[in-house]
Amino acid sequence: MKAINKTAQKIFDKLVALIPKGETAVKVDNTDGTFMAVHVEKLHSSHLGDVYSVAHYFVQMGDMCCDPDMTFVVGYDGRAYPLSFEIQGGFGARYEASVRWWLNETRVSTTKEKLDGLAFSILVLLDGGRIDIPGMTLIPGPHPEDKEYHKEQCQNWWPDDEDIGGALHEEWHK
Repeated sequence: MKAINKTAQKIFDKLVALIPKGETAVKVDNTDGTFMAVHVEKLHSSHLGDVYSVAHYFVQMGDMCCDPDMTFVVGYDGRAYPLSFEIQGGFGARYEASVRWWLNETRVSTTKEKLDGLAFSILVLLDGGRIDIPGMTLIPGPHPEDKEYHKEQCQNWWPDDEDIGGALHEEWHK
């Protein structure tokens, strides 16, 4: 495991030092809301040393999400070593940004054009067409009796073992 660099260590040490004595966490907002506050929390002690979380939090669709949440262990040598890096709001945040973008888009004028653009943007997200969001595996989950019912009705049915994702946005305008 490699320790964080000296500059990052100085910042980390300053953040941890802000945790009040007798407490396990602190919220640091020194920009009066211009940037998201940083939350620093001592999670627990382990055989490797004390484990801390450093995170930004925001509310998305009523849920508290981190963007990102990083954990570090402070080894017995006093240096911080990264343990994890997690972003919870990836897809939802991109979806919400797409909604806002298409709501304010002025190059198209009708509601249908805006909804069409939004649908295409969401399909791009699902297909992995953004560098920061991986493609999603999309496997339909039909009721076990659907296939037989649709066969009897001479109708098509959804497969229950096939990934239908990957090229959804390309199919949208065909």
